[in-house]
Amino acid sequence: MANQYFKFKYGVPPVPERLYHLLLYDVGKLEESNWEGDQSIYSTYHVQEELQIWVQSYFDFPVIVNYQVIDKQVPIHRDVDRILCWNYLIKTGGPKVTTRWWNDDETEVVQSVVFRPHCWYELNVKQKHDVIDVEGHRVAITVWQDPVIGFKEL
Repeated sequence: MANQYFKFKYGVPPVPERLYHLLLYDVGKLEESNWEGDQSIYSTYHVQEELQIWVQSYFDFPVIVNYQVIDKQVPIHRDVDRILCWNYLIKTGGPKVTTRWWNDDETEVVQSVVFRPHCWYELNVKQKHDVIDVEGHRVAITVWQDPVIGFKEL
């Protein structure tokens, strides 16, 4: 049976380093997106136009591209307004940071993984999941289908 929680995203190469701000200080100076959740745990920022264009060239449907910064453990949740996302980790946030998917009643971990940096992963974010063992800043580029500009059945 195929993994229904995450998979390595083939066909999208590593992001050229010149296209992203590696320093958290630089990311934090960018315009914040309209995320309304707990920003002491998770925050998002708009990427520069050049990075948006580069990422978009690898998808055949309109996408939103943001930086994602995680500073603490992320509690069990389902993403709002996203079913799938594609994440590219720039900084892992520590050597043992683990993403776990849970059954619906949150009594059992059904899948877990420690993601490697500088790889693209497709994630099922409608399934309940959390992020644990965060020791530092976890910085990623996160991508999802733009529901306003154009929807494509995935």
